[in-house]
Amino acid sequence: MKTVRVRKLDKIADEITINISGAKNALLHLIFASLIPETETTFLNVPTTLLDYKGAKEILESIGAKVKEKSKDIVCINTKGIDTNTLELSEELTSKTRCSLMLLGSMLKKKGKVKIGFPGGCSFSDKRPFDIHLQGLEELGAEVKLADDHMIVAYKEEKDAVFKMGFPSVGATMNLVMYAVIGSSKVVLENVALEPEVVTLIDYLNKCGAKIDFDSDARVITIHGVAKLKGCEFEIIFDRIQAMTYAAMAYLYKTNVTITNINAELYNIQKPLDKLIAANAKWEHNPETRSIKFFGKDSELNGVDIIAAPFPHFPTDLQPIYAMMLLMAKDPSTIQDTVYPERINYVYQIRKMGFDVSIDNNLIRINPIKNLEEVRAAIMSVKDLRAGMACLMAGSLLEDFSTINNAHQIFRGYNDLVENMSNFMQIELVADQESD
Repeated sequence: MKTVRVRKLDKIADEITINISGAKNALLHLIFASLIPETETTFLNVPTTLLDYKGAKEILESIGAKVKEKSKDIVCINTKGIDTNTLELSEELTSKTRCSLMLLGSMLKKKGKVKIGFPGGCSFSDKRPFDIHLQGLEELGAEVKLADDHMIVAYKEEKDAVFKMGFPSVGATMNLVMYAVIGSSKVVLENVALEPEVVTLIDYLNKCGAKIDFDSDARVITIHGVAKLKGCEFEIIFDRIQAMTYAAMAYLYKTNVTITNINAELYNIQKPLDKLIAANAKWEHNPETRSIKFFGKDSELNGVDIIAAPFPHFPTDLQPIYAMMLLMAKDPSTIQDTVYPERINYVYQIRKMGFDVSIDNNLIRINPIKNLEEVRAAIMSVKDLRAGMACLMAGSLLEDFSTINNAHQIFRGYNDLVENMSNFMQIELVADQESD
């Protein structure tokens, strides 16, 4: 477990540049998808310092895959060492990342049976739901059995199927696409997620030889099964949540921030950018240098109302981050999260410091900072990645050190965390030990 201390930096530079890594939420699913092709895959733009990446790498190596890091951001995955015996992984291993659930989609047809412990990841609720994953697998021909600490899923039959999701789950969409891509069946998935990470997974699989059609307007994915896939070279898209975290920091700390390595369309971050415009924030995109500059130095933000919802709407992962930014607005703001309404742990943590943020049913109300002298340092404990970042941002506004426990959560999703955060705050890692 990690504990960090954080306080205000004595002087923040007027101009800060941050290189944005490949997307964590794309990378983790792509890593497990790379188990499907029979030949090697090379991924470019990989954030290899992330704890979630390291957890996924450990899982792949435990089942016989070879993961070779050719450089800090280039990773080759070879699957020749994976056998066809039943796959069994303990909860101790699968708890390292919630994306371990993707082993069901990527390995079930190759293994015939998969027995795994429940996946890990953020815990802002007691259990991240995965019912849609299992319902979909059953509809596509698998048999599912649940126990107290593990699940057993068996491949039973190959069949054409149509499955409509009760909710456009990102993880379930990708898991079911992986499952359906090999075989002789036609599978139609309805009410699917539209997130860029879904699109990039489909792009990767199609480049490997899959036959997947995506009708984003209708929220329908059609998969025509093929006999096999071949690995390829594939560049991972930029991390849209990481990018907009540093964008928000420009206005929180009143400095200019340029983010680089924006290797995909701005459509991926359009709603967060729109909210910046609504808040009177200025920014400029330079497609030639693949960069965006956010002008926070002389900014004066207006309050805004945000509703987090499935893509293409405002992302749930950014609502804690924008909440911190909006502490600097001149007017009150509100946030409603329709994806994970229980994502409110950070509110209780920063209220320990005295910030005027409250919860009214499922509505988060953010009142601007009037006087930092009325706010105090605190000891906070976080349950998820984005709450951890929000608490870092809050703690960095004061002269005195605040302490954040369970801070390993933050290292799951932000590469080169201490190095990058040191541009905005004084941050110290004071403990790094395994949990009991």
